[in-house]
Amino acid sequence: EKYCRWSSCNRILSANTRTRFILCDHCLHVTCLQCDASHEGVNCKTYRDSSRKVEPKDVSEEQFGSKDSHNTPESNSETPVMHEKNATTEPTPNSPQCDAQRESEQPLDLSCDEFQEEVAADTEESELVSETPVTMSDTCSVSEGDDASSCEATIVLECNYCRALATSEMFAHIPGCEHDVCRTCLERSADSSLTYLVKCPVSPCVEHVPETLLKQHLSQDSLAIHKELRHLPLLNCATDGCLGKCNVKRGMSTFSCPECGAVNCVLCWAVHTDLTCEEHLIRTIASLDGYTEIDLKNGVRCGSKDCDSVGQLVFGGQLSYCPVCGELTCLECGVVHTFETCQEYNARLQCPVVQEPALLRSSVADVRPPCIEDDDDDDEDDDDSYYDDRYDRDTYHYDGCI
Repeated sequence: EKYCRWSSCNRILSANTRTRFILCDHCLHVTCLQCDASHEGVNCKTYRDSSRKVEPKDVSEEQFGSKDSHNTPESNSETPVMHEKNATTEPTPNSPQCDAQRESEQPLDLSCDEFQEEVAADTEESELVSETPVTMSDTCSVSEGDDASSCEATIVLECNYCRALATSEMFAHIPGCEHDVCRTCLERSADSSLTYLVKCPVSPCVEHVPETLLKQHLSQDSLAIHKELRHLPLLNCATDGCLGKCNVKRGMSTFSCPECGAVNCVLCWAVHTDLTCEEHLIRTIASLDGYTEIDLKNGVRCGSKDCDSVGQLVFGGQLSYCPVCGELTCLECGVVHTFETCQEYNARLQCPVVQEPALLRSSVADVRPPCIEDDDDDDEDDDDSYYDDRYDRDTYHYDGCI
């Protein structure tokens, strides 16, 4: 703890051992910890020389607050009042008013504004240093008779992930992000990684750990499991905008993305948590054809043989129009009969000729049309050809005269 040396402020200030100047938050003046005084406007050397060579000078009543102090020799000088403390002299809070400048770094012709900015920057830097936890310390023990130069320093680091302290041999320094990660955290990150590339465990860092560090710090078992991922197929997460990846092992049906946590289906290469693979495929095809989810639920499959798409309801829900093949499917019959009514279609289905075409063929062969006269028996072949020409075998309709 230090005191503010500006005039009669005398506030208690908290300073770090590395700090040379400190700014008082009450009077907003700088105190030099090296000189233990507030000497604004001159550097430390000039302040010390001026404190040794002083001439008597009257001091106003406002500075000391007493008229009787005009005649005292202590009050007739610019030298700060000294008092003994532990056989040393230190200035009282009534030190001269001046800006703190560095002894060797700051020139004397520096403007006041420029110097104030630099002092504020030094003070801010010192506060940051005091707030930052110490992550490295050197310890050394020298026995009697040993040379101090042979002392070996032991460096202690702090893990940027778990905040554990350990020697530098137990840490992996990742060059991409400058993070120091202990061996335990690095091994856990490698074991939980779904890809061959191991990310830095410090969140939200996206740097990858070099292969040399993995070989140096991983155990034999963890390194063997890590090498197995090298030859496995690599799948990207199906979520839009996600950069997650996963090496797919044999027999793996799904995997959770390490970035967004979405469950990806390996077979479909998609995210469909509440749907089966078949339902997801049908919905995907319908969406590509321009169907909405409502059309998919209320739609009817096309009745054409070679078309398996979903049609949209038309004509008050009596028919379903297929946008792929353009056919109209009857919802009552479930088939396409564009040029027939449902009664005609059902009657045609119940017709014995349609059910058994061979019966019609045999009956027509036995019946002779009355318009044909038999001239002789030699024209039987011509009569047979006549029947063949007048009879449509595909439609089973007789075109002869009645």
